Amino acid sequence: MALHKRSSRLKLTAAITAVAAAAGVTVLSSPFAGAAPAAQGHVYGAGAEGAVAGSYIVMLDEKTDKQDLAKEYGGKLRRNYSSAINGFSASGLSETEAKRLAADPSVAKVVQNKKFTINATQDNPPSWGIDRIDQAGTAGDSKYTYPDSAGEGVTAYVIDTGVRITHKDFEGRAAHGFDAVDNDDSADDGNGHGTHVAGTSPAPRTVSPRRRRSSRSASSTTRARAPPRASSPASTGSPRTTRAPPSPT
Repeated sequence: MALHKRSSRLKLTAAITAVAAAAGVTVLSSPFAGAAPAAQGHVYGAGAEGAVAGSYIVMLDEKTDKQDLAKEYGGKLRRNYSSAINGFSASGLSETEAKRLAADPSVAKVVQNKKFTINATQDNPPSWGIDRIDQAGTAGDSKYTYPDSAGEGVTAYVIDTGVRITHKDFEGRAAHGFDAVDNDDSADDGNGHGTHVAGTSPAPRTVSPRRRRSSRSASSTTRARAPPRASSPASTGSPRTTRAPPSPT
């Protein structure tokens, strides 16, 4: 009987020791198991239509090693920006990595890159300028390609020699702006250049202020008699077909 009781006490002691040991392991490991997740910031344009997977523009709040910063969060530096903005573009980042990068103290903003497409074409536009502005090549392709909503809600101000707003190619979309030459609100074109420039603008509405300028030649110091003029908006209709006047006459 005594031996049986002693054996039971030994078993109970061993059981308590084993539980305590297990508890000790749990206590020791709990600080690692309960670690707070890494901070995440906001990524602008994430998941938007046309978003480029893994590709981001990063704007910085302070000076830092850009290559090391991109690498720290799992990305690769692609381009370094130091003029208009302080930042860089990076690729190879997952959505979570981009959010973690956005939370870095040195980062001001992270924006996901996005593809933009154009979906309409005007054949044989009447202006060389319109043919030229939709492409990198200087030769032109006799086409003006643009999105269906091109220029919607935009007013273009052309500071030049004025605009002949009655020209048929403006289709009633042009209006006068301030005339700094005559100090009034009628900025008729006294030269022709302003009308041409306003015609190249694809905006639905174009405003061209008239301003004075002077010119000198080798044999004369007389001011030019036909100063540039400032005319006004050239459009409020649909921007889908853009016309440029061949001449102001």
